[in-house]
Parts: sequence; C-alpha cells; structure tokens
Amino acid sequence: MGKKRKYAVQLQQQTKSQCCCLLLVSEDNHQLFCQVVGDKVLEEEISFPLMFGRFGQVVEKKKSISLQDISAEERRQLSSMLGCEISSMLCVPVVSRATGHVVALACAFNKQGGQRHAEADEHVIQHCFCYTSTVLTSTLAFQKEQKLKVECQALLQVAKNLFTHLDDVSVLLQEIIVEARNLSDAEICSVFLLDRVSHELVAKVFDGGVVSEEENEFRIPADQGIAGHVATTGQILNIKDAYSHPLFYRGVDDSTGFRTRNILCFPIKDENNEVIGVAELVNKMNGPWFNRFDEDLATAFSIYCGISIAHSLLYKKVHEAQFRSTLANEMMMYHMKVSEEEVTKLLVTGIEPVKEIHPCFAEFTYTPRSLPDDTTPHGILSMFEDMGFINTYKIDLHTLARLDTSINPCSGHERVGTSFSCLFFIVV
Repeated sequence: MGKKRKYAVQLQQQTKSQCCCLLLVSEDNHQLFCQVVGDKVLEEEISFPLMFGRFGQVVEKKKSISLQDISAEERRQLSSMLGCEISSMLCVPVVSRATGHVVALACAFNKQGGQRHAEADEHVIQHCFCYTSTVLTSTLAFQKEQKLKVECQALLQVAKNLFTHLDDVSVLLQEIIVEARNLSDAEICSVFLLDRVSHELVAKVFDGGVVSEEENEFRIPADQGIAGHVATTGQILNIKDAYSHPLFYRGVDDSTGFRTRNILCFPIKDENNEVIGVAELVNKMNGPWFNRFDEDLATAFSIYCGISIAHSLLYKKVHEAQFRSTLANEMMMYHMKVSEEEVTKLLVTGIEPVKEIHPCFAEFTYTPRSLPDDTTPHGILSMFEDMGFINTYKIDLHTLARLDTSINPCSGHERVGTSFSCLFFIVV
C-alpha cells in the first residue's frame, strides 16, 4: 500500500497534476480496483467493471486515452472517487516487463494551470514505470499472497465456528449464513437444504431467525430457478446481471421492492460429492459483481458447509435413535420393575426343599406349568438350590429373587419367560 501511495505522489509531481492514482487490473481481467488516491489510502477499496467504457480498451490495446475518450458515466464515477470535478485526464497502461500484460492504469487528473495533459506527460509516466513495473508486479503478487493468507485464516475460523454447532441444524445454518455474508461481503445470503423425498429445496432460516413451523418454510422445486439449476447440475453459477438472466424470477423483487443486482449461487456437497443443499449470495457490496476470487472462496467455503451439515444431520439421526432406544428401555424396565417389598416377602419364607414343592417336582416327567402361579417363585429358588447353582456360580440371592419375582404372572408384571432353563441361562 505504501509503494502505491509513493507511485501516486511521484506521478502527481512529475506531471504537475492535482491528483493521480493507480487503477489495478484484477487477475481475471474482469474489474479495476483502486486503493490509493494521491497521498490518501482509501478506507474501502473502490472497484468497477473493466469492460465498462474505454478502460477495457486501454488494457486490451495498451494505448493511452484522455478525458475526451471516456463516457459521461465513467467521468461521473471517477469524479465520485476523486471527490472533485475532472477537467483533464491522462490514462496510461502500465505493462509488466516479465509477462507483457497490463497490470495497472496510471491516471493523472486536472493538470495545473487549467491545461490539458500532453504527450510529454505520457512519456513521463511511461519512463516512471519503465523500471518500476517489475516492482509493482511483485508488490501486487505479495498483496495477493497476503490476501489469500488472511482468507485462509478466515476459513479456518469459519470451520471452528461451524463445527461447534453440529448439535443443532438450524443454528448451524444461521452460522453459515453469517459467515458466508462476511466472507463475500454480500448483502443477502440464503441456504437451502435438499429434500430428496419431496424433491424440493427447503429454507427455514432467514435473517430474522429460524422458522419452527413447517407451513412457514420456504420451499421451491429442486429443478427450477437459479437454486434449482445449481442443485441439479452441481455447478457454481455467477450471474452479473440478475434481471437479464433467464432463470431469475423477479416477482419477489416486484412484491418486496428489493433490487437484486447480481447473484453467486454455489452447491453444498457432502463427503460423497452428492448435493445436499444450495447457498445463494445476493448483491456484492464492495464491487459491481462477484468476481473469480469470490467463486474460489465460495468453493472452499462450501466444503466446510457440506461436511458440517452432513455431520449435523447424522448427529440428529443418532440422537433421535438413542432417544427412541432409551424410551423403549424405560418402558420395558417399567413393566419389569419389582418392588423391594415383593422381593423381601419371597426371601423371608426361605428356600423350601424340592420335595416340599411337589413330590414329583424333581422328576423328568413333571410338567412345570402344572405348578400353581403363586408357588412358581418358590419352586425356582428351590430348583436352583437343589442343583447347587447358587453356590457354584456365586449367584446373589437377592438378585435371583428379584428376577424370579419379575417373571411371576401373579406379581402383575409382564411375563418374561416360563422356562426354568431360560432363567438359568439369564442369571448365569
């Protein structure tokens, strides 16, 4: 930034102009942007389309232009940027000696004494950048590297913010909207999730918050409109002029009074590269439209979005399955629950010998179902004692009595089983 200010001040002195600036050419050759005017560093970067008017021809043909060559709209934009009316101008292309491409436009405005800029001023500017264009190119490359570093740090922070909200999909979507707007400097952001059952794109998170009722959700067919096109093709869509695009529906703008200028719509995919949603950014705030850098940033951002949304939806399914399992266990335990009074009552009477339960109780031909229900718990304890299971397998008598009572039909609980052998395997 300091070098650009030095260039502007030096040009101003050499050409005896009221003000000078450098209009830098974006890497994708889509726009010009200015960061320094004279000796002042702008608070916000100013940008405008490269192919608007004659400035694009300067980059393409590498030939200088004067005030007479530009349109009234371009003159208005430049006057707004400088903060004063323009009486004369000279715009000279700065060509990189390494690549042969135009990397900037050196502009001098309002020559002192009310004169017009002459050919000599053009030679002065060309001479000024004859040996410094390489330095300028290196400075621009370093600035790009620094910008990428800042954006990478921002994406890492975004990842941290997103992955802390996996427990609630709605909160996660709100966070995605906030981060997407901040990263791209967009006026509005919308996020749609793909409902594969109804084949619709669903949005339930808006700037005002989360819509809880399903009837208030915003739903659109998954194969219609700009969002539908992106969801179907899985490709990013950058629209510079929304009203001239055939997929744009302007009925919403007409009803709300909102003016949609440009749109950047990108797909959100899961780990299997399947589209699970779509994000739509509307109206670039610090430029005429979303550029190539915004597309690359959106592509990187969508990866974090896809992983976080997929994991959040999976977390929701696991949580619901766990809740259902816990509820089922509680219901089963409720019906199997035995009071301490019943267990104590069974143990107080003690364990009777097998012969006292029934004379033929130990015989192979004896039918267990012929035993009265109120005698079944005593019979089970007697059987375990007679076969030596309690001492051999160190079975806790209190635990055995509780399980014994829980399968007794007369106790009022669900009958878990009637076979003595099954009970044996459960306890052992």
